[in-house]
Amino acid sequence: TQEMHRQAEYGLAAHWRYKEGAYATQAKDLGTHSAAVAYERQIAWARQLISWKEDAWEQLKHHEIDDHIYVLTPLGKVIALEKGSSPIDFAYAVHTDLGHRCRGARIDGAMVPLDTALHNGQTVEIISVKQGGPSRDWLNPERGYLRSQRARARVRAWFNALDDEASQAPNKVNDGKLDKSIDKPLDKKDEIQIRTRATAANQRGDVLVVGVDSLLTQLAKCCRPVPPDPIAGFVTQGRGVSIHRRSCKTFRGLLERAPERVIQTAWSSKLDSEQGGNKERVFPADLSIIALDRPELMRELFEITSKIGVHVIDLKKSVRKGLAHIQLTVEISNAEALRLVQTGLEGLRGVTEVRRR
Repeated sequence: TQEMHRQAEYGLAAHWRYKEGAYATQAKDLGTHSAAVAYERQIAWARQLISWKEDAWEQLKHHEIDDHIYVLTPLGKVIALEKGSSPIDFAYAVHTDLGHRCRGARIDGAMVPLDTALHNGQTVEIISVKQGGPSRDWLNPERGYLRSQRARARVRAWFNALDDEASQAPNKVNDGKLDKSIDKPLDKKDEIQIRTRATAANQRGDVLVVGVDSLLTQLAKCCRPVPPDPIAGFVTQGRGVSIHRRSCKTFRGLLERAPERVIQTAWSSKLDSEQGGNKERVFPADLSIIALDRPELMRELFEITSKIGVHVIDLKKSVRKGLAHIQLTVEISNAEALRLVQTGLEGLRGVTEVRRR
């Protein structure tokens, strides 16, 4: 075509070879063959340099692949990691805060344990919580959670900062702590009576027993304690003594703000029903479940609770990214029954997490 002819005549490499060839022939005829040979040697030398560069790159590339892997974020960004790295290493490579809040991972869309070794070309998605920190188990080399020194250093730094803060806390006295050391007045009559009884019991070394009719007690809905959970009481304003699990976050906040309202409690050796009959008393307990969403999931869940003999009093379900998030409330007589429910639910296909709220 005309365009091809134009490129051949006037393009960047249109004449160099055959013109130089003509020059070499002419030079040979004129007795200047050595100049043409020197030119050819220069061309051969340039080609050899290019060949050496390509060989060196191939060797370097294969060497890096032996020691590193390359995985993708859900948005397609390439992350280089040491061979054998885990999803937690990946999370810290993306961002330190994401590593601290990492609680689960998907590889190519499938849920995997956090100690799973990653491989070249996989797409990794991190499941994180809004707030939280790393686990000390991550630093245990036998567990296989961390491979990279960078991730290990970030986890150590987090716990070092936490330990420093804890060591300095007892030496700090501010207005808030000073206020907490001063007893606050109790204005309501029933509140004064409860505190008087509780104080007298504590002075004798006794405990306030949950279930005694002489004191108004109620189980806190934030943690729903169940026998034989370790418990503590908090004197409320006008609603008697609220009973919390000692591990309850709400109770810890109350203990920090008003320690003078906290009283010692324990479960009664015999917990009868409120009607005084022989029927075993039941307590509500909340479970949080995460599982792969499928049509048979709810049927199998109810089969488990029915087989164990517990009554479901509330259930809420939502689905996000193919995962079913279920909030389940059951009535049980003790913590052992709750453990049986948890074990049964954990055995269902596709269930990734069952925890007590």
